[in-house]
Amino acid sequence: MHVFISNRWKLIAILSLISVVAGAVLVFNSYYKSVPANRVQLPPSLTRTDTVTWLGANQLLVGNSEVFWYQSTPGGHWQLLPLPPDPQCLRVYYHNVLLLADGRLGMIKMCTGHIDPSTGFDFTASLIAYDWQTHQVNPLIPRKLPNTGEFTWNTALQRGVFTPIGNYSTLYWLLPGGVEPVPILLRKGLRSWYLPDTITALAKYQAAPGQVGRQPKQIGMARDPAWSPTEDKIAFWATLETIGQSDAFPVVPWDIYLLNPNTLTTERLLSDVMDPARLVWSPNGRWLAYCSGSDWRKPRGIWLFSLDQRRSLLVQRGHFFDLAWSPDGNTLAATQCFDATCSQSAVWTYDIRGLVEQ
Repeated sequence: MHVFISNRWKLIAILSLISVVAGAVLVFNSYYKSVPANRVQLPPSLTRTDTVTWLGANQLLVGNSEVFWYQSTPGGHWQLLPLPPDPQCLRVYYHNVLLLADGRLGMIKMCTGHIDPSTGFDFTASLIAYDWQTHQVNPLIPRKLPNTGEFTWNTALQRGVFTPIGNYSTLYWLLPGGVEPVPILLRKGLRSWYLPDTITALAKYQAAPGQVGRQPKQIGMARDPAWSPTEDKIAFWATLETIGQSDAFPVVPWDIYLLNPNTLTTERLLSDVMDPARLVWSPNGRWLAYCSGSDWRKPRGIWLFSLDQRRSLLVQRGHFFDLAWSPDGNTLAATQCFDATCSQSAVWTYDIRGLVEQ
């Protein structure tokens, strides 16, 4: 009798496992849609790339913080981009390169070799617009940034939004007069976060890092802002799960929020995405593309989120770092990492017309 009962429970366990696996396959198939892919042949001397953006239809710019290459003609040969020098810096790095509405490249310039007394960093960060054809450089805002990080700029070229890297990431307005915090409140469940509180927490940490650094960080985190082409929405990643965490970089789920830049009202679009990276709008403003890590529900890869249907579609599985949407809306370009630090990488393009035109 005991043997019969034991075997019965074993059979139930096996059938349950089969059911779970079958359910996971069905869930995966409901997300995944195969699309045509092409690996981009990069310049031979470019051994590492973490940046990709479009200069025009079928015309890419790729590189890292120290060197960039661009296609002189659509789909044509690669040409080295002459980066603007600065003799007052020990070294110059350029981050978060994106194409502005007027055709110039927006960049965060990191100048090393000088201690910033306000932050204690051995670098200063500023925001510039670089005309990649005439090589002329102009500041986008007159003042330095609180750190390096990510930014977005509206199509009217009047203002932008910035998030610094690190534990104290929050949203800042980038205005002609300088940098100001975005005064919004995010809520999720019993948690709430007034974003300017992060700046107060950062000031306390900078005043006494040995003391405050060991305390739970009672703040949320934000990153990767993206201004919509219709000008009426700003998407960004944020998490409130870091509130009260003592771990410097806890593994927590993130959410996509939409901010109305005029009313400062917010809406949570998508919840509980693990290890996200990048957030880019389609040219028509109907889709968001992003990279995610993996969890037990969804695989790591490139995803498209439909604002009309409020659901995500998996474009490609894998570890991806940067994304760019082509101006005609037909193609996604992405940098894929083959190791944890992206020291080995590749660039792919994906024809997504079959997904976004449905």
